[in-house]
Amino acid sequence: GPNTTDAPDYINPKSDGTTNDINKTPYKALDGNGDGKIDNQADADNDGIADGIDKKPAAFGGLPVTLTVADLTPALLMTVPDFSSANRSRPFELRIFNIANVTSSGSVTVYITKPSPKFKITFTGLTWKVTDNGGFYTLTAASLPILPGAASLVPILGTITMDPGVAKGIYNLGVVIGDGSGGESDNTNNSASVSLNVNP
Repeated sequence: GPNTTDAPDYINPKSDGTTNDINKTPYKALDGNGDGKIDNQADADNDGIADGIDKKPAAFGGLPVTLTVADLTPALLMTVPDFSSANRSRPFELRIFNIANVTSSGSVTVYITKPSPKFKITFTGLTWKVTDNGGFYTLTAASLPILPGAASLVPILGTITMDPGVAKGIYNLGVVIGDGSGGESDNTNNSASVSLNVNP
């Protein structure tokens, strides 16, 4: 029958004095009889996760996850990614978003890779620590609370300049947010890039 104790279990994982915590979640409709089990146990991919909550119903795994930490992800924008001997400098913008429901905390590290050693990057109005490591830059903010939502994005403005003598071709400007930045745990969405077209 329905759960009537305060022991932690499927419908009362918090053991917080209420006996049916699932009623406060998006999955409450899956346990209509209140017995602590998902009513429809269909499991098309046989991974032990009922289809009703399986985020990957056609592949192994896919438990639903409620993020309790920040989740930072970057976007790299360059309106004109074309370079030539007459146009050797172009502006770009790196945007860092927090797509979780929790404000980030602690330091944030960002790595920006140079398209080639013959490109240099300068930053505008940046208070972060910037280290030129040869093939890439390391940007570090000792403390950077980023609120959830697109409206609270952190912009980093820069200019990339091409030295003379760069061969014609496609080059890649990339960015990676360092693992654990801002207290996050999901590093599967930490990179972004843009292709640069060089036609000297």
